Amino acid sequence: MAEAETLINTGEVLNLAILDAQLPDGDGVELCRRLRARFPTLPIVFYTAAAFASDQRRAEEAGCNVYLVKPYDSTELKMLVRRMLEGQSFPGNTAG
Repeated sequence: MAEAETLINTGEVLNLAILDAQLPDGDGVELCRRLRARFPTLPIVFYTAAAFASDQRRAEEAGCNVYLVKPYDSTELKMLVRRMLEGQSFPGNTAG
């Protein structure tokens, strides 16, 4: 999370963020909240093993665009990321 904080504070341009709910040095939901505040249009994907509805709700409230529960098909994940980077529409939150 410290590295992400540096990116946020230095104004680094981000095209996409893929987060996990539980980070080794912080809370993914809080990071999502900070990213959303700094980059209002940034596509944010949660790719996590946290399958509880409460985890998904917290991530959505923090501003994530898509919530994917592991395991999730890697081919579909790549397609989703590509569409998001190209500015195309993408599906709403998806449980694995």
